Amino acid sequence: MSKKRIKTINSLSKEDFDTQVNFHLEVGWKLVENGLKVTGKEFIQVMMWIDDENKITKFHDNGQIKSQEKIKDKEPYKITKMYSNGSLLSILIIRSEGNFYRDWYKNGNKKFEKRYWVDGTIREENKFLNNRLSEKTRYYPNGQKEEIEKFSKNDYIESNNYDFRQKWNEDGSLESIQDRKNQIYKFWYKDHRYTERKNSKNGDKVLYDKEWFEEGGQLLKEIKYYDPETPKEEIFYHQNGNIEGIKSYRKRIRWCLKEVKWYYESGLIKSEEYFDEMGDNCYSMKIYDEDGTISVDWTSEDEDDHIKPSSNQPKTL
Repeated sequence: MSKKRIKTINSLSKEDFDTQVNFHLEVGWKLVENGLKVTGKEFIQVMMWIDDENKITKFHDNGQIKSQEKIKDKEPYKITKMYSNGSLLSILIIRSEGNFYRDWYKNGNKKFEKRYWVDGTIREENKFLNNRLSEKTRYYPNGQKEEIEKFSKNDYIESNNYDFRQKWNEDGSLESIQDRKNQIYKFWYKDHRYTERKNSKNGDKVLYDKEWFEEGGQLLKEIKYYDPETPKEEIFYHQNGNIEGIKSYRKRIRWCLKEVKWYYESGLIKSEEYFDEMGDNCYSMKIYDEDGTISVDWTSEDEDDHIKPSSNQPKTL
C-alpha cells in the first residue's frame, strides 16, 4: 500500500515560485492534477510525494529528502540520510553477515566508513582525507584491533600501498610495525624474540637486520649488508652479551662465505674457518679449548680434502 504526502508551495514572486517547484520536481515530488492556482498576486502549487509500502521518506523544510528507509519484511535494510543541499550524509546497509555504514562531508567528499561483525561489534573502519583513503583499521571479533594501515597519497587500493602498518595478535600483543616512510620494520614473536630491519631512505639498501632475545633485552643477532641481496657480516651474541659468532661474506656472490669464527661465552675464541672463493668448502680450520689452547689446526692443500661449513650454528633470522 502506497503512502502519500501532500505539500503546498506558494509565493508572491513568479521567479521564486518556479524555482521552488522545479527544485521539488528534481527531488522527486509530483505535481497534483489541477493543483496550480493563482490568487491575486500569489502563485500556489500543490505537490505530492508517493512512497510504496517498502519505503519511508522524511524531508527537510526545503523539501529535500532528509532520510529514506527501504524496508523488507517490515524491517529496514537500507537507511539513507542527506544534507539539506541534497548531498549524501550517510548510508547504513543492514545485512545478515554484518552491517555497513558510510558517512560524507557536506561538500560530497567521503568522511569514513565502517563494517560490522554479525553481533554488531566493529569489524573495519576506513577514514578519508580529501576523498582519499587515509587510514584503515581492522578488528578481531573480540573487539581487539587487528591492524592499522595509514596512507598518504593513495586512493582506495587493495592495501600494499600503505605508508605505515601496525598489527596485533588477538590477545592484544604486538605482532609487527612496518614503517615505509622511515624504512623501519619491526616484528615480535610468541617466543618473545624481537627483530628489526632498517633500510636506506629510498628503500634500495638494507642497512641492518637485528634480532633480540626479547624487546629491550640482549641482542641475539645482527646482519650488515653490502646491498639488499648480499650480506656483509652476521654477528651472533650469547645471552651474557659476548659475541658468539661472526660470519663474514664476499661481496661478489650472494651469501658467499669468506670466514666464520665462533666464541665461548667467556669471550675466548672457540673455532675459526676459512672458505674458498665460492664459499662452499672450508680449506682451513682451527678449534680451541676453553683455556685458549689449539686442539685442531688443519689446512688443506688438496681440493678433495675441503670440508663443508660447520652445521653447528645458531638459528638465523
